[in-house]
Amino acid sequence: MARDKSNRAAILNAELSFSKADERFLTEFRKGDSPQPLAALTDRWVKDHRPWAREQLLKYLQLPFNCPGHHPVIKRILRHAEKQQDHEVMALLMVKFDQAIRLKRKIRTRYEWVPQTRQSIFHEEEVLLSPRNSILPPNDKGIAARDPRTGNRIYYEKPYPKQGHLFSYHTRRYLRRRAWRYFRKLGHQKPLEYVAAVSRALIMYEDADLSAGEHLLENWGLMNACFRQHPALEFPPLGVRVRDDATLSQLEPAPKFAPLWVKAEAFASLYELLTKAPSLMVRMWASQLLKKHHAARLGQLSTSELFWLLEHEDEAMQQFGIELLAQSPVVGDWPLENWFKLLQVENPNIQAAVCELMNRFVTGDRLTLDQCLQLACKAATPIARLGWRFIQSRDIKTAEERQALTAFSHAKCSAVAAELTAWALQILGTPEHYRREQVCDFFDSLTAEVRSAAWAWLTPQSAGHADAALWSRLLETPFDDVRLQLIDRLQQRSKLPGTNPQDLTPVWTSVLLGVHRGGRQKLKAVSQLADALIRHPEQANQLLPVLSVAVRSIRGPESRAGLAAVVSLLTARPELSAAVAQHLPEFQCLSPVSS
Repeated sequence: MARDKSNRAAILNAELSFSKADERFLTEFRKGDSPQPLAALTDRWVKDHRPWAREQLLKYLQLPFNCPGHHPVIKRILRHAEKQQDHEVMALLMVKFDQAIRLKRKIRTRYEWVPQTRQSIFHEEEVLLSPRNSILPPNDKGIAARDPRTGNRIYYEKPYPKQGHLFSYHTRRYLRRRAWRYFRKLGHQKPLEYVAAVSRALIMYEDADLSAGEHLLENWGLMNACFRQHPALEFPPLGVRVRDDATLSQLEPAPKFAPLWVKAEAFASLYELLTKAPSLMVRMWASQLLKKHHAARLGQLSTSELFWLLEHEDEAMQQFGIELLAQSPVVGDWPLENWFKLLQVENPNIQAAVCELMNRFVTGDRLTLDQCLQLACKAATPIARLGWRFIQSRDIKTAEERQALTAFSHAKCSAVAAELTAWALQILGTPEHYRREQVCDFFDSLTAEVRSAAWAWLTPQSAGHADAALWSRLLETPFDDVRLQLIDRLQQRSKLPGTNPQDLTPVWTSVLLGVHRGGRQKLKAVSQLADALIRHPEQANQLLPVLSVAVRSIRGPESRAGLAAVVSLLTARPELSAAVAQHLPEFQCLSPVSS
């Protein structure tokens, strides 16, 4: 009784909202579940000519079909749309009816009895099942059953399934066939309207509707519109099937009424699907038809239309845009701003394709030196190599151009950074053009390949090898690999220009304190410390704490090298025994050390 009262109240509120064009109409209308009052109100609704009524009708069809008792509402809307040839409403209904059936994969367990062994064999197989989610028309009496105690016939109300859908599966299959039948008749009777009308439906499918093969096949209207003539598919009344000797991977556009899609008038609908359809499959289907039948018209796309494709979030659309760009007759006349804008696309494949096109259509003399440097310093390898090619074709003459080459110290692409650095230092490091400030930028680069190439340049033949100020700057480096290189250079020469043991103390300290690193550099640093102490005993208080780091190392080779260095030091400089005892109290001499 309470339910009947609430239902009557919902219907009355819906009728009142309908007459006043109130926005609460849909909310109240969906609360009602009595078929007869709903059917009567629907008959008035579909014939109402107010724009508001039309807007509410389209909104209702976009909502889930899960309101109990609304079976006559859907049927009356379908019947009226067919009669009035309302392409927009029929497109919505075709999509909704296609979405009504979604099979689910389940693992079915089966036991097979083997008489010979008198044992059961356990089998598991994957099957497709229809979820039990049908919301059937209400029964006035309810569901019949018998009272187990009295045996009398009783009636009870069956609860509606969660996430249910109107109609049984048999009815749903009928409704989706009926919706497609409308467009099929339209193709025969009014072929000039067919392409635009069915495109209204195709543009509403989403990726979720086509996320799996079984979901794709359940879209009866879409499969008929796009692949009806494909030899790999069969179209029995219960649903689309793939032939036994074929797979879904073989699918390619084979639409119903294929000659209509070839006509020039179909280009606008196909291009709209390409640019606006949320479903990747629909976009790819449209792009294949466009390439096959409308290639000449695609070549006339404007720059803004090409950019829309190239900047699309979908990689397939970006690749399609690249193909069109390569065939465009106007790409050779593009301004540089367009090319630089395309290089901002983050997809590496698209960047590589754009760089390849720039190699074909853009010459280096069109770019300024700064633009070439910006490209060469990019992190993406294709862009960096493109800039590197443009740079190589230039003749660097002026001081301003040489100063601009220091931008290579900020190169981010590890694949090209070493080549850029070597080329730049060949120009900046010549005796006639050498400037310390320009060279130092490469040793302070954040890119390891740049620093490594700079060290490779710093040979005895280079202009910076005898520059004491340059070596002093290198002693202050924060980079570990540069400090290790300094240790190696100290091994190769007795003294670096413009340095003394006090200057080298931070380098030795940082090398010996590298607790996560072993290697020969630590042993070299210990040997250099001992030699510096022997040559400069007055700096024992500064250098002995550094040597003690090696003596107390947990690594065996470093500890042994430190002990050997202390023994060598005391052998050469017995007067440092007190200083050694102060800094290494655990070190005891069993006998006086004599020279």
